[in-house]
Amino acid sequence: MIYQNWVTDPLAFLLDNIEFMLLGITTLAFVIVTLLISGKMMHRGIKLQMKTISYVGFAYFGVASCWFGVTLNFITIILFNALPPWELHFFVHGGIVTIAQVFWIIAMSELLAFKDKTQKILKALTIGIGSAVEVTYIIIIFTNISWLGTPVAPIQVVYGPFSYGYLMIELMVFLIFGFLFVKESLKAEDPKIRLKGKFLASSFTVFTIASFLEVFFQEIWVFIIGRLIVMSSALLFYIGFLLPRKIEEFILK
Repeated sequence: MIYQNWVTDPLAFLLDNIEFMLLGITTLAFVIVTLLISGKMMHRGIKLQMKTISYVGFAYFGVASCWFGVTLNFITIILFNALPPWELHFFVHGGIVTIAQVFWIIAMSELLAFKDKTQKILKALTIGIGSAVEVTYIIIIFTNISWLGTPVAPIQVVYGPFSYGYLMIELMVFLIFGFLFVKESLKAEDPKIRLKGKFLASSFTVFTIASFLEVFFQEIWVFIIGRLIVMSSALLFYIGFLLPRKIEEFILK
């Protein structure tokens, strides 16, 4: 279907191209799982007055927002047979990541027990650089959106160099701090903490694989597999940080 047709009748495009419909469904499922997990983590942190857990929950919500643009388009197509403004698509796709990254780095600096001075410097740098990147990203959305990507289907965009560079750096920071935390967890004497570390190690490894598929392949079926993989990563992330009692008792009994 040519560009004009999928713009004016995106629902027909999805119905005619089942692989795109499956991509939308799997992406929506991942986003729902992510919202439930991150929401529960933030609620748990507030309930227990442990702000670090809330920070981690919000950070994961932000990292997962890389898939929110596709979900937004899919929902509006299913409900209204229309596409949202692409400016809105790119904002929810990448406009939340930097803010979430600030919370992630702050949380990790506390969990990794960095020295107070190091934490303060890291927080200042993170907030300063993050603010500059966020403002730049928003300016690009409204001035030269082609730098971020070009729509090729109702729920698919060929992302531009700025988007790739921006998101790759954000994901690398997320994974570097994540694996540092895993390393410390696996060295702990407490078997419960080591078990959490193993689940988190699995989560970050699976997330890396899913990200690799998303970045280096363009086939729709690969994207679908990637969404299923990243969904399993989200579940492992939740178990690694909160470790439900039943799972703990089953494994450590």
